[in-house]
Amino acid sequence: MVLLEGSIHKLKVDFNQKIQELKIRKKEIVEHVVHLNSRLTEINTELTIDENMFVPSIDKNVEYPENFFEIKDEDIATFKILLEKEKEAAKKKGKKKAKAAEEVV
Repeated sequence: MVLLEGSIHKLKVDFNQKIQELKIRKKEIVEHVVHLNSRLTEINTELTIDENMFVPSIDKNVEYPENFFEIKDEDIATFKILLEKEKEAAKKKGKKKAKAAEEVV
């Protein structure tokens, strides 16, 4: 049983390492394509050709799901602002209900 758990752990570690290597390789390829696109754009401007180039990008939400739980200072500040707006809206709503109840009485 211990050997099985050890081999499963080794397979998981190897898999994660391969994924990391592929992410690094993908990033290098994207940077290389961006560099080639910039060079092609220079050539096209010299030749007065107007052509749109494909711009590759990496979707960080998809490529790095482990970063989902990272919280930045900007996120906290945005949350505080939203929370205060919700409180103000609730107070206004409460005042409107109180006024409506007084008018009914």
